[in-house]
Amino acid sequence: MVAFALEQENHYRAPAFRRADDPEDPFIAYRDLSTTDLPASLTLDQMLVEEPQWAVNQLTYVRTVLAQLRELAMCRLESASEDAARNETLQETC
Repeated sequence: MVAFALEQENHYRAPAFRRADDPEDPFIAYRDLSTTDLPASLTLDQMLVEEPQWAVNQLTYVRTVLAQLRELAMCRLESASEDAARNETLQETC
């Protein structure tokens, strides 16, 4: 299975599920939720006010990346289609 993941963090941290020395398909044991203390520069109220905009920013970023990937895929498909048509024309003339 091919997976594509994006993660953007805003003042949060979470320990990695995978480590560099893990085998190819490791068993990942259950673990409790991670928690992060508020940054010294922000109050809880400030965090709660800013979080919705961070979510919108993340969605915008992900949609932009996905649109770019779609454009690349469409270009690749178009190129492959042109190559196939060229090969078919060459075979017909030989």
